[in-house]
Amino acid sequence: MNIISIGPLLISGERLAAGGALWLFLVSAGLLERWSPRPLSSAALRALAIGLIGARLGYVAAHWEAFRLEPASTLFVWQGGFALGWGLAAAGAYLAIALRSLRAMGLAGLAGGVALATWLAASALLASRQTPTALPKIAAMRLDGTPVLIASHTGRPLVINLWATWCGPCRREMPMLVQAASARSDIDFVFLNQGEAQGVVRRYLQENGLPAARVAIDSTGDAGRRLDVAGFPTTLMIGADGLVRSTHIGEISRAALADELDSLLGHQSPSDQSGAAAPQ
Repeated sequence: MNIISIGPLLISGERLAAGGALWLFLVSAGLLERWSPRPLSSAALRALAIGLIGARLGYVAAHWEAFRLEPASTLFVWQGGFALGWGLAAAGAYLAIALRSLRAMGLAGLAGGVALATWLAASALLASRQTPTALPKIAAMRLDGTPVLIASHTGRPLVINLWATWCGPCRREMPMLVQAASARSDIDFVFLNQGEAQGVVRRYLQENGLPAARVAIDSTGDAGRRLDVAGFPTTLMIGADGLVRSTHIGEISRAALADELDSLLGHQSPSDQSGAAAPQ
């Protein structure tokens, strides 16, 4: 997992690369301003803001079926979700209107090109370090006390959400994840509680009207250590071949989850699709 720890904060490498590229765009625009007949730094800053808004609106439009269920979540930008093409188009349109100079626009384009190339290179480097790994066998326990083994190969795609009752983001995303689990008969879900007693977990589920069917408890937190989990919630996407295809650190949005599930199904082979279901 490409996770960078800054004090108590956990930042994914992908987000850090994107933030670095945006910062580089502003710095490059400032350095190139001396050759521009128009103020470039201020225009770049406004273009960045407009581009981010455009990218977010584009993402929301493309995933409206998910966002219409929770319209307020369109403002939850910390969950991620930006459409690059829309962002570039919005920023470019603003710069064309604001600068009204081919020379200034060319310099702004150069600054943007440097930033974009840097982001693409960093993203490629991060992707090359993320090779799918096999999910280890994880021993856990159901709420009724019976042991359950989460196998490394189930023959079906599997989503494992590592969570805790004291974790605010875990509590916020849990109802949405439960809904997704109920709606997707083609993908198995396991909600693996970390380090808490059965009574604590059972009480939380009862108080919030959540089903216990897909909940398992890892009272020692061994799964989190073996999977090198940096924080909660963490959601792992495991293909039908038993390989961990992606890991999402932090609260996941409905739209991002839908994308992850579609991608997960894309890794299935025809033989995988007829496999037996994972233990529930």
